[in-house]
Amino acid sequence: MRSPRQRPPRAALLLAPLVLSADLGASSLTLPGLANAPGKNGARFETALTVLNAGSAEADVLFGLVPAPGAAARPETARRIRPGETLVLENALKDLFGLDGTFGTLTVASSSPLVLGGSTRNVASASGTYGVGLRPVPAGEELAPGSPGHASWLSHTGESAPGSRANVTVALLDPGSAATLEVFDAAGTLVVSVPIASPTPVTWQASISDLAPGRAVAPGRAVLTPTAGRAAGFVSVVDNATGDGLLVPFVRSPAGETDLLVDGVAKTPGERGTRWTTALFLANPGPQPILVSVDALGVSPAPPLRRFERTVPAGGVLVEEDLLGAFGSADGSAGSVRVRSSGPLLALAATTTADPSGGPGRFGVVQRGVPYRGGLLGQGEEATLSGLAHGTGFRTNVALQAGAGGAEATLTLRDGAGTALASADLVLGSSEWRQESLSGWTGVAAAAGGSRLDVRVLRGTLHAAATVVDDGTGDAVAIAGAPLPASCAGAVSPGAAAPGTTLVVGSAAGRIRPLLGVNIGPIPAGEATADLTDAYHEAGVTSIRTHDYYGPLDMATLYPSQSADPGSPASYDFARSDAVFARIVAGGFEPLLRLGDSYSAAVGYPLAVPRRPTNPDSWVAAAVEVVRHYDDASRWGGRPLRYVEIWNEPDNGRFWDGTQQEFFSLFSKAARALKEAFPHLLVGGPGFAPSGALAPQGQAMTRGLLDRLRADGVAVDFLSWHSYANDPETVRSMARFYRTELDARGFATVSTVIDEWNTETRNASPEDALALRAGGRGAAILTATWVVLQEEGIVDASVYRGPDPSMNAPQFYGLFYADARPKRTGLALGLWKRLADHPERLALAASRADGAPALYALAGRSGSGEVALLVANASATATSVKVVLPGGSAPSCLRVSVVSDASDAVIARTVSGDTAAVPAYATLLVVPVP
Repeated sequence: MRSPRQRPPRAALLLAPLVLSADLGASSLTLPGLANAPGKNGARFETALTVLNAGSAEADVLFGLVPAPGAAARPETARRIRPGETLVLENALKDLFGLDGTFGTLTVASSSPLVLGGSTRNVASASGTYGVGLRPVPAGEELAPGSPGHASWLSHTGESAPGSRANVTVALLDPGSAATLEVFDAAGTLVVSVPIASPTPVTWQASISDLAPGRAVAPGRAVLTPTAGRAAGFVSVVDNATGDGLLVPFVRSPAGETDLLVDGVAKTPGERGTRWTTALFLANPGPQPILVSVDALGVSPAPPLRRFERTVPAGGVLVEEDLLGAFGSADGSAGSVRVRSSGPLLALAATTTADPSGGPGRFGVVQRGVPYRGGLLGQGEEATLSGLAHGTGFRTNVALQAGAGGAEATLTLRDGAGTALASADLVLGSSEWRQESLSGWTGVAAAAGGSRLDVRVLRGTLHAAATVVDDGTGDAVAIAGAPLPASCAGAVSPGAAAPGTTLVVGSAAGRIRPLLGVNIGPIPAGEATADLTDAYHEAGVTSIRTHDYYGPLDMATLYPSQSADPGSPASYDFARSDAVFARIVAGGFEPLLRLGDSYSAAVGYPLAVPRRPTNPDSWVAAAVEVVRHYDDASRWGGRPLRYVEIWNEPDNGRFWDGTQQEFFSLFSKAARALKEAFPHLLVGGPGFAPSGALAPQGQAMTRGLLDRLRADGVAVDFLSWHSYANDPETVRSMARFYRTELDARGFATVSTVIDEWNTETRNASPEDALALRAGGRGAAILTATWVVLQEEGIVDASVYRGPDPSMNAPQFYGLFYADARPKRTGLALGLWKRLADHPERLALAASRADGAPALYALAGRSGSGEVALLVANASATATSVKVVLPGGSAPSCLRVSVVSDASDAVIARTVSGDTAAVPAYATLLVVPVP
């Protein structure tokens, strides 16, 4: 065996937030997968380690080892790291413990925040290294009894080339720990079940060949279930020829729906003869098949398809071998994808290449999905890509993926001592993905091992990732951004505070839903109105209900003659409606397709007269064909639809002029036909007017429709309703009315959707109308209502509406003026979006001082651990809010963003201490800094 040439240490695969404690002031980590030992087929494995002190003071770091079976325990060892410095250990087991010929699990503890990374490399080849990035496990994220871990993919064909072998590593972290390891094939059939136990902490390893001799499992998955004590671990899929590994950690299964970003996918040639192709691995841990949608996000060049769908069997694994090829992408494509499902799903990607030297093996890198909501960096947040090396035997590529609202950020390159070497500003458009070399981003030709790139977001949301590539072999190790502690630099005194409310942030209490839909847009509508695509992206709009375009997407336009054969394509006029729908889809917005007609019709469009179908059976058949048209994957680059709504405000004579029984019959027939034709879609309606919950006659109609559906045996997916109110408690009572009526009839699984809502200006003076629709008062009322919608479990919401029809009507319903500038209500929508990026809802306990006005508030936590609070003061009295963090600690400062009548823009400031002023008629987003 030839000795490997000396190289800087490899970078780490950082797949979880690594500034770890709740107060971001201490670290406790576990890192399975360390080695300094020979392997099979002539391999030699060593682990390189980087440890960044992300705090502002010197850090004393204590390293411990969970040894291999039969190995003696080693005493802990300490290192001191200066603030901002990165400790580099090229062979961690040797450098820390003097060990050779063994493996183990590292434990790391410090009173300071740390960013830890490591990679275990096959160093046997003289040409270079093949590495696998290790995943540090923060304290509290270890597996424990009642919380099994899932390794979403493995591939084991045997121990000899060509092919791959799967090795399982399990760290039992406590005395007396025990666990059960189960391996399943792609269909979810159990291959083998193995108990693991030890009286002392131990790092256990085995190959699938050891556990199930003679069995090939390709693909498959594994489940690790602790029965006593804590555990951590992973499956490593090792190429038999190159010795390169793809690490698949055991992680807890997500609860509820899944929405993940997978960054850095490719179908493209690379340097030195490589050709990179990304495979996507989808694992369904649940007992029912699950439908998964995959969207191209920032893929360049734009592929023919925007979305494809796959069904993953219960307990099974599905592999999309050429991910970008599934979109029809040609060679030379790269970007990100968004993976969504209505239930728990595990998603993992691997980008690999055949050995360009002509050998039989492959090598590559793993990309784990991160939450699309809560997993991206938000405004004011900072993360670091640590353990980089460039121009020193390795090269680093950095990829940045913007959220739907685009992003602005500052990049700062620092050396291993923390000294800034270069900085650069960047601007990315909506969902834009861009990758450049480290020198391309910063202008610095070379960066020694242990360098890092800090990314600070100034606006929007952003995901940062890097790959460090060995120049000799072309193999790469991936690095995801690790959040850095927030700073109180520039904080000002809050001044004297008015009597206010103390908000005590508690433990997890569910999820915050992105209730960020609007009616109409982004295409211009009305006289001299602007395109709203950029404005919607900036504010965070996610969906668009297709109501009140005044012609396009109305049934009177799409199917103009109800005497025409609904089975004939000649009976339909799609052209003008398709132009509107295409702009919705091209903008990245989810359409909520309303089957019905607008309030009125614009010039050149037919008005539905009478306001009910003259031929109900033909109308129902035509509705099915309209949905088929807009659900056609080949027409729209993937299936764009999720929600289909039947009708709008049948309790309003402007939209329905028949009898109630006629409407019940139409709705029941349409719902049955649509669910039979499109079982994958969510079908519901009918968009009851406010009277549906507030007036006795409307309530009777609501009950009558539900009774008819129950009698007919028709199951809808959602009930939709509307509200125009200036008291959020009115909306709460409406939500509870609909929930109660559904539950009373056995419709407990039917969700509720509010797809028109706004303030009420009837009988208001012109000044009051303007305050409600464009001022701080309206913004605060809408924000308070948004909090109520979250509290009442509403699953989707669309404000009525996006734009005003004219600059001469600023008191209209729009969140945006006709020229696309946001009103204060539109600015408040942007704060809702920022809170929704903290999707783990946290309990709040409030205590209000005498004389202080009541506030509406909601708290959430992001994937990085950042806490944010949305606060609405819908009163004319100024007040204050004091924040107490989980555990009772006080924040050092508060980062506050304010929408009020004081400015027509969001005012951002940082105030010292735990208390912030809340102006009258104001909406605040408050981010406490520990």
